[in-house]
Amino acid sequence: MTSRGRRLAALFAILLAGALPKDSRCRYPGEDCYPDVRGAQLCDRTETQPLGAWAIEWALGRDLGIAYSVSYACQ
Repeated sequence: MTSRGRRLAALFAILLAGALPKDSRCRYPGEDCYPDVRGAQLCDRTETQPLGAWAIEWALGRDLGIAYSVSYACQ
């Protein structure tokens, strides 16, 4: 494989890894998580977001608003 081919393969692998889903309990890493109150139930919010977006949120310390899905686990 040529050096250009290796670079393209590495770039493709990084982009693919950045698109992998990651579950996160908080809106962004480092946030203080509190359960939501829905009616008489306490609910934990879980976001499924791209690993790359999670890493950027971790670096910036704020929410980007990018998520594949948001779900609530109520007790």
